[in-house]
Order: sequence, then structure tokens, then C-alpha cells
Amino acid sequence: MGGRLTDDGMLESEVDIVLRIRVVDGGIGTNGVPPSGEIEVVECLRGDVRVGRHPAVFLGHPQGGFYAWRHGGDDAIAAHNAMPLHGPSAGSELIVAASRSGSETRTLVISDRPRLRDDDENRARVAVALARRRAREPEPSIVRRIVSRIKRAFQ
Repeated sequence: MGGRLTDDGMLESEVDIVLRIRVVDGGIGTNGVPPSGEIEVVECLRGDVRVGRHPAVFLGHPQGGFYAWRHGGDDAIAAHNAMPLHGPSAGSELIVAASRSGSETRTLVISDRPRLRDDDENRARVAVALARRRAREPEPSIVRRIVSRIKRAFQ
């Protein structure tokens, strides 16, 4: 799951779930075993997540692991994976990108980027970004027609 919420090109990659959340329990883990906890979804801005409490896993930034692998080998990777990683503080109100946890559809995997403070300014930035992305995406009916034509062409 990638994606950033920046001034330019917000949500340019495959972020399919964007949520306003309140952290109930951020948990403590390591880079190798990220912290798990509980969130309360206040509002689903993109995707199909219901409002209410959900189990969550909070990912750290993957760049540290890449640098350990690239420059330090197995020992550096082991040291990086053992480093403590704290989830967000209980009570934090955030706007986050998320994904589903494999076949466990209830657990949400919360990306480290973006994790924005849930305030008026960031809500406005996210609304603009989501509107831009929707404008770039084809209507579902158009996609269905294209897929239907492709299938007929190969029958």
C-alpha cells in the first residue's frame, strides 16, 4: 500500500481506504512485528469501512528496512527489525491511509504515510485530493463496458 497526502498529487498511488480515526490503543511492537491495537473509525472518506471500532496494525516506515538491507546485510536487517515501534497515542485523531489485512477483512493495516492530524486544514486538503482522484478515475459503468467489449472480442 503506497500513497501520500501531499499538496501536489495527493493519493496518486493505490490508496483505496482513507479514514478519519480516533486511536483507542496504539500498541507497542517492533519494526519486525508492528504494533497492533484498536481504532475507532469516525468517518470513511474513501473505501467501504464501517464506522465503529476495528482491530488495527500500525506500520512503520519501510525505508529503514530498505536501507538496512541495502547497506548492512543480515545483521543490520535483524537490528532494524528488533527496534521498538510504538503505535500512535491513545486519543489521537488522525486521517490515515489503510488497507485490509489479507483474508482477515476486519483488521485494518494503517500506513505510516500519510498519518495526518485530523483538523480542518487537513480535512480540506484530503477532500481536494479525493475529488481530484475521482475526476481521474473512469466511471464504473465505463469500465464494465470496456471489459465487456474485450471479452466479446476474445470469444
